[in-house]
Amino acid sequence: MPISFPVKNMRFARSESSLAPHRIKLLKHVRMRKWQAKWIKPNAGLIDYVSTEQILVPWKEQTAFLKEERDRQVMWEHNLKRGFEGLFSITLAVYTVIENAGEDIHAGEGDIAGTLSDWKGLKTRARLDSVQLCEISHCYTDRSGRLHLPFEKALDLARAFCTSEPSGVLADIKAEERKWSFIATGPGEEYQIPLLNI
Repeated sequence: MPISFPVKNMRFARSESSLAPHRIKLLKHVRMRKWQAKWIKPNAGLIDYVSTEQILVPWKEQTAFLKEERDRQVMWEHNLKRGFEGLFSITLAVYTVIENAGEDIHAGEGDIAGTLSDWKGLKTRARLDSVQLCEISHCYTDRSGRLHLPFEKALDLARAFCTSEPSGVLADIKAEERKWSFIATGPGEEYQIPLLNI
């Protein structure tokens, strides 16, 4: 059964051909991930179909959404200037440490995010009580209240955490090493053995 939305239920969306935001009103659910929508801005009055992937946020949240995207872009550019590389071994090591710390902090693509209480827990366990998280340059808080830190601060926290509590991180590293040692001894995988000795 199609779902009708009241007039005030506006959405902020992006079209497939343009990254510019569109203001639409969802008219009805068509099937699976398809919705019928009426354009408010641009192309006022146009009625067409959108997929759920194109619908971003309710219109009243568009300012916060755009600010969050700008903040993410500024932090990404900052990370690149500081030498961040997505698949670099130091990056993967930092992600491993952060994700094995036991806090609800997630790492990926130079973006390390967690709630303020999770960051405080990690900061305390890493014995870095003097660091003021909210005063770090190029950090931002998203709409859900998660604090995003630039890569070099995550690196500092990961180093300090490894110094204070190495056992949890070492267990994961040893398990990963055993896995790759087993893979490298398989038929046709001998070329990986020198990589394990680095």
